[in-house]
Amino acid sequence: MYVNEKDARVLLTWLAESAQVAFLLSDGIGRWKAVHELNELPNAPVEMWHIPSGPLPLLGKERHDPVQEIASPWNGWAEQRPRSDNRLPYFGPGWPGVMTLNLQLVTKRNQSDHANSQQAPSAIGLSNVGWIGNRYKIIGKAAKAETEKFWKMLRRFVATHATKIPRTGSLDGPDCEIYAFPAALDEIRNGRVRAANHE
Repeated sequence: MYVNEKDARVLLTWLAESAQVAFLLSDGIGRWKAVHELNELPNAPVEMWHIPSGPLPLLGKERHDPVQEIASPWNGWAEQRPRSDNRLPYFGPGWPGVMTLNLQLVTKRNQSDHANSQQAPSAIGLSNVGWIGNRYKIIGKAAKAETEKFWKMLRRFVATHATKIPRTGSLDGPDCEIYAFPAALDEIRNGRVRAANHE
């Protein structure tokens, strides 16, 4: 998705008003806490817990340790087994109750690395929301029907609020595949460069 700050706030407002997701934010080293809405735009990926999917798992320190439930995500918890990317909490591989929001309002790629590229530092970045879905259903990690339904609602929201455009070239060219939200699309039409890939 191509979004600027205005578009990102529209998306975050819709997510908060759905009352179905909580944002999982750092609450100190090795600690996390669920909140209903974000007060500022995140500058790193953020996990979103789909609340109707059920309790969040708390992994033990070792792989063979029993998995418990996080008693109250709203009051925070201490992680026992973190992932290598400490910007995000870890619930084990393929946990279907969380989605990852990654807002890239500006491309992070350095112009000096791509002198002949259209991806200048001021180029609009490529944002996304990722979800594992039912990839691990075969090993007992199926997504709840409610989470599948919410994912479809989110996709419909994006499809009805944004316009598909190509990654590169003319906006009316072939291969329209990236959703551009209205304010970002206005900037692109007015000459703002867009990133062709996730940074």
